[in-house]
Amino acid sequence: MGVLVDSEVLHNKHTLELLAECGHIMTEEEGFKLFTRLSPDHAQRHTKDVFSLDIPTERWNKQTDPEVILSLFEKELKPLMKTTLQLLHDHQIPRCIGSNSELNMIHHKLRFTDQKQFFHDDHIFSIDHAEHPKPAPDLFLFAAQQMGYTPDNCIVIEDSTTGIDAVLAAGMSVIGFLGGSHTRNQDYIDKIKAYNIPVAYSADEVFARIQEHCLNKTS
Repeated sequence: MGVLVDSEVLHNKHTLELLAECGHIMTEEEGFKLFTRLSPDHAQRHTKDVFSLDIPTERWNKQTDPEVILSLFEKELKPLMKTTLQLLHDHQIPRCIGSNSELNMIHHKLRFTDQKQFFHDDHIFSIDHAEHPKPAPDLFLFAAQQMGYTPDNCIVIEDSTTGIDAVLAAGMSVIGFLGGSHTRNQDYIDKIKAYNIPVAYSADEVFARIQEHCLNKTS
């Protein structure tokens, strides 16, 4: 969901607050570099391995409780793709979501950021719809099948190496999105650019890349 909402910055902020309480101060950039895309369990183990901070599971679970995260999202979560979604809607371009997130969390994030209006419920595909999550191609192939398109007629916007690997394995085109807060450090940018794919740094650029792709397909 790092394409549609700027959620990673909030996860990072939440994690850094916990580490600060335990006596370890980190910058936002350091947090993004170490914790982006890690599950709570992996982040807890990573914290112990890297910083020798053995934070009790009970304390960690309290910090990562879904209700706590949802409350944070409701107050602070920002949309990233609303203008592009409106353009896709206006141009009647079919669209769907394929995310490793749980279905209920996807719906909450869309609702909090006023982007739910752009997606039919049966066009939202989550980790529950695939036997294997990204980087396996299962989720994207399932989504394409449900939408009635072949992989070569699909273009996916992805912000992570895990997602890009899944797109390429599915035989689809991809645009790398570098508009989220978690994509600002140079290491992250370099990893995305290493795929030699079109990239976009904003929602407006995403729509321009989609238009370019469509023109190239018809030329």
